[in-house]
Parts: sequence; structure tokens; C-alpha cells
Amino acid sequence: MAFILAAFFGVIIFLPPEGRIGVPLHDGLAVLLGRATFMVPLALVFAGVVLVVRAVRPSTPLPRRRLAGIGLMALAVLPSEHLLGGGESTGLVGQWLSIWLLDLVGGPTTLVLLAVVLGLGVLLAFDVRLLRVATPAAGVPAGGQWKDAAG
Repeated sequence: MAFILAAFFGVIIFLPPEGRIGVPLHDGLAVLLGRATFMVPLALVFAGVVLVVRAVRPSTPLPRRRLAGIGLMALAVLPSEHLLGGGESTGLVGQWLSIWLLDLVGGPTTLVLLAVVLGLGVLLAFDVRLLRVATPAAGVPAGGQWKDAAG
């Protein structure tokens, strides 16, 4: 079902709008999401792939951290794009999120908050580990004692 919806929205979004159904849907999505409209079919394809993988191999673990990271990045990009681009860059959703954040915490805190959410999303989506346990490299003795060239 997700692939059918992705194909439908892909046609509506990426092709020139025509017809009694296509034009209002295209314009409505453009008003809601602006330049971020392209994410709708991509998200549906991604959801379809995850559902197919889970159906074919139920033992495959769902990458919850990475999915949460992608969601955080998408959530942070909408108001960020609106604040950086001005106007209708990410449509009504981006405008609403940015105005809501600006009214809630103010300008500087909004920028810091969006940067933190975007950074956290990147860390989760790309599975970046900030703290890694150091392991001895090849050729380093287990005790960690380095020997100089003389002896």
C-alpha cells in the first residue's frame, strides 16, 4: 500500500499538475510543505521498504535509532529552512513550526534548539558514537608499555 501511495504522490508532486484531482492535490501539498514536498513520496517508499523487509524477514531488527534520527532531521529542517529561506520555503508547516518556536523561546534559543535537534538527528541516523572505548592497535603490547628503539 505504501508503494502505491508513493507512486500516486510521486506523480502528483513531480509531474506537472493536470486535471480536477491533480491540480488541487499538487497545490495543497505545495502550500503545506513548500519545497519539502518531495519528502512525501520518499518517506512512503522508505516506509514500504521497511514493511517489506519486516514481512520477508520478521527476525530483522527495526533500526529504531536511525528512524528516530531521520524523523528528528526532518522535523528540524522544516522550521530551519523557513527561518533561513524566508517566505514560503517550507510551506505552512515550516512557517507554523518556526513561528511557534520563535514565540515560545525566542530567536537565539530557537536557533540553538534547531541546531541541537538536527545534530542529534544526524548522530542517530548515521549511528555516530561519540564515546568509543580505546582498543589497543596492532603491534601495541597488551600492557601498553612502549619500547624505544634502543631496547
